[in-house]
Amino acid sequence: MRIFAVFCLMVSLILVGCGGNDASPTTPTSRVQVNLATPSVNLSPSGTFTFSASVTGTSNTAVNWSVTGGTSSGSITSGGVYTAPASPGQYRVVATSAADPGVTATATITVQSGVNITLSPQNPTIKLGDDVTFTAAVTGTSNPNAVITVQGTGSGGTITGAGVYTAPDTPGTYTILAKAAADLTKTTTTTVVVIPGTEVRITSPTRQLIAIAGSTVDFKGKVVGNVNKNFTWSVVESGGGTITSNGVWTAPTTAGTYTIKATSTADSTKTATQTVKVVAAAKLVLSIEGRGDVEVDLNSVAAPLTCANIVSLANKGFYDGIKIHRVESSLIQGGDPLTKTLPLSDSQIGTGGPGYTINFENTGISHVRGVISMARRDGDFNSAGSQFFIMKSDNTTYDGQYASFGNVSVGLSIVDAIGAGDVITSAVITE
Repeated sequence: MRIFAVFCLMVSLILVGCGGNDASPTTPTSRVQVNLATPSVNLSPSGTFTFSASVTGTSNTAVNWSVTGGTSSGSITSGGVYTAPASPGQYRVVATSAADPGVTATATITVQSGVNITLSPQNPTIKLGDDVTFTAAVTGTSNPNAVITVQGTGSGGTITGAGVYTAPDTPGTYTILAKAAADLTKTTTTTVVVIPGTEVRITSPTRQLIAIAGSTVDFKGKVVGNVNKNFTWSVVESGGGTITSNGVWTAPTTAGTYTIKATSTADSTKTATQTVKVVAAAKLVLSIEGRGDVEVDLNSVAAPLTCANIVSLANKGFYDGIKIHRVESSLIQGGDPLTKTLPLSDSQIGTGGPGYTINFENTGISHVRGVISMARRDGDFNSAGSQFFIMKSDNTTYDGQYASFGNVSVGLSIVDAIGAGDVITSAVITE
């Protein structure tokens, strides 16, 4: 009997163990998340609103937009532009992750007659001293303006007329109020949660730049999440150039990719980095509004100082928005920042510059068609700064008189077509 009882007990234990193995495995949960910047929107009938969504947990950040209920509930484009129906009511827009169609986020749209206002983004969480830009969308009126303020007493942060909110150095939850200028009784609010947590950011430049030996890049950064806003600059790689305490980096003579680092003085473990690529030969690409791109091969061997200056100015965006102010049969001239604010007929046009001058280089590059050279004041060889001219025809009498530093490799026909007042929308340095 005892043997039989022991045998039965062993069989029971085996059966229990086997039963445990039959349990169904849990379904793994997707780590993909979709978040809408504005999950609640107020619109007038037939009003429009542009939704934006952020996707985390995957490298595929695309979303597919749809409207619940079909066309009677409005329509939305692939870019997130929603158009409300003519009938008042509540409607829903869905953002679906392209990476995981099972993950969605839904926005509620309230459509009602009269003036409506919506504030974006809604309920953001930011660090101490950080910035976020609020935008008010006003529909139902021809006046799109709104007044955005920080509610409450005490230091709840500040907000500019353009809606840029700067958080205070005290954690907390603060209220942002927006009023439609057309009807101040139409208001909406959202909250900002301000939290501590040191974070260093390099705010400019936001992309990797191309530099050449001796050129400079002006780096800018900030510390958020800490009352101590101080930080230091350094170059990670040995021989990677020098950087000042104000973030002005000077490129080394050796080509390569170098890392600029900003380090919080309050917490040295908190850093931010940005890279710059130094090349032996670079191009200047001038994008002319309504015309196209003009590519210039820079001759940094013959004109190292002049080319370094041009690269430095282009990388800081100096030329963006400047107009071509002089057009003749033999050349075009640009680079005067005064053309951004003054009419070309103003007597000061042609005298502007970057606030400094560079020394003259007699480069030996002849002033033939397509050559780019530095403009300067009459009688002062060392007065060039930012203004340049491009030859449309040969004029070798300029040789030895002006610092030529490259030639147009692509877009010479565009140079021929450029007229006075044409705008340089961007000047970019490429390899």
